[in-house]
Amino acid sequence: MLLPLLMNNLMGSGAGPVFVIVPNVVGQTQLQGTIDLQADLFAVAVGNAYSNTVPAGFIISQDPVAGSSEVQGSTVTIIVSLGPSGASTAGTSRKRQIVTANDIILGALKRINAYAPGESLSQDDAQDSLDSLNELLDSWSTDKSSVYCTQENVLNFVANQYQYTIGNPFSENTFTGTLQAGSNVISNVTVPNDIKLNGDLYVEGTGLQSGVTITGFGSVSGTVTMSAPALMTVTTPQVFSYTVPGDFKADRPLRIHDSFTRITTGSTGLDYPIKVVDMEQYIQIGYKGISAPWPIAVWYNPCYPLGMLSFYQNPSGSGELHLFCDTILTRLETLTQAVNMPQGYIRWLKWALAKELAPEYGKAWTQTMETNWREARDAVKALNMVPTPVSNYDAILVNPRYDAGWILYGGFR
Repeated sequence: MLLPLLMNNLMGSGAGPVFVIVPNVVGQTQLQGTIDLQADLFAVAVGNAYSNTVPAGFIISQDPVAGSSEVQGSTVTIIVSLGPSGASTAGTSRKRQIVTANDIILGALKRINAYAPGESLSQDDAQDSLDSLNELLDSWSTDKSSVYCTQENVLNFVANQYQYTIGNPFSENTFTGTLQAGSNVISNVTVPNDIKLNGDLYVEGTGLQSGVTITGFGSVSGTVTMSAPALMTVTTPQVFSYTVPGDFKADRPLRIHDSFTRITTGSTGLDYPIKVVDMEQYIQIGYKGISAPWPIAVWYNPCYPLGMLSFYQNPSGSGELHLFCDTILTRLETLTQAVNMPQGYIRWLKWALAKELAPEYGKAWTQTMETNWREARDAVKALNMVPTPVSNYDAILVNPRYDAGWILYGGFR
C-alpha cells in the first residue's frame, strides 16, 4: 500500500483522483472476490464464462489485472466460472445444475425485490441470510412431512449391554496444539476432560485432512493422536474443536420409526424385528435386564445432546442394530456449499427463505407470494406423505367356508 500513498502525496491533498493497487481475486469465490475488491473501494462488474478447469462460482480472470494502479471507485470486472460447458452432444449425459447456498439466498432476496438481478450479496446480508436459511432447515427437520426420506443407521450391539447413548455432538471445549507434516500426533496439548476416542476432529486453521478422527490421547504426554497424518507443519498453536460421540456414533435421531437386529454370527444373516415402544410400555416391563440372544423392544428417549436407547431384552451376543430414523436436513456451513435435495425443494427453500427475510428488509409479503410459497410447500409435503397402512388378512379368516372338494386339488387353490 506504499505506492498509492506516495502517489497520493505527490499529487497533493485533495488534488486529483486517489489511486489504489488492484488486489488479486483470481481463484477466489465470487463472494470473497467481491468483498476484497469492495474493501479497497472498487466497484465490481460480473461476467460469466464456461471453464473446464475452474469450478463453478470461482473467478477465472479480472480486468484490470492484479497489481495495477487504478483510480479508487473505478470498476473491476470479474469473470466467474459457470463450470464445464453445458452444450450437449450425442452420447453425453446431462448433469443436474449445482445449486449453492448463495443461489438460494439470492433467489429469495430477488423474490421480495431486496436485490436486483446481477447484484452481488454484501457480506453482512450473506451471513445473516445463511443463518436464517440454517434455522429454516433445522425447523424443517422436526416436521416429518418436510423430510424426504428415512435413514437407516447400521450400528453394533455390545454383548450384555441394553442401554446406549446415541449422537455425535460438538464439545463446548476446544484445545490448542501444533502439527508436524506426516505425523498423526498433535503435540503441546492440554487434553480436555471430555475428549473421547472416535470423536471427529476439526481445526480453525489449516493442516488437517477431512474426516479425521481421534484414535488416542495422553494427558501426561500432552498429545492427541489422529486417524490420518497432518498435511503440513504448523508450529504456531492451532485451535482444535472435536465431537464427543455416544455409544452409537450417529446423528442424534429426532424420531425412530422401526428397527431390527441382524444376527451376524455364522452364516445365517437372519433379521429379527424390534418393536419401538413408548415410555409407559417400557416402564411396565418388570425385569429389564433379562438376557436373550437379541432384543425384542426398544424405547427411545430423545435427550439432548445425546439420545438414550433402552432395549429389552438384554442382548447376550453381538449383532447389528438397524435403526430407521427421519433424515436430519444438512446444515449449510458456507455460501458455496452445494444444496443436495430432491426435486421441488429448491423452489420451496427460496420462497420459504423469502418469507422469513421479507420483514427484515421491510418488504411487503403479497398474496401472490403467499400463493407461490404454499404451492411449493404443498407439492413437497404431498410427495412426503406416508400412505395409510392397509391391513392384510389370511384368506381362511375372512372366508372360512368349508370346501369338500379339497381332496381333488390338495387344498392348493
